[in-house]
Amino acid sequence: MKILIPFVALIVASSQAFGARPEPEAQIAEFFRTLGDKGGTAAVDGLCKGTLLEAQKGASQLVAAAPQLDAVVKVYGKIARTETNREKAFRAIVR
Repeated sequence: MKILIPFVALIVASSQAFGARPEPEAQIAEFFRTLGDKGGTAAVDGLCKGTLLEAQKGASQLVAAAPQLDAVVKVYGKIARTETNREKAFRAIVR
């Protein structure tokens, strides 16, 4: 699951920075719903469509991550639920 969080965060952050999509919670919820229902290719396509990242990398390069997402779902199982944390602060503790 650790691979999903940075991937989704990167896409949402890049789309938010350039004003492409104003509703990140709905975007993330739809990504995980699509990932569970239709697989990685459809989830990545829906998440990246119309973003700056897609313009820079190309759709085919982004969809290349789909097999890895499918492998994560195969190992850990389908996503049962998601939670949204609205707190803006972020703190990392490194030891």
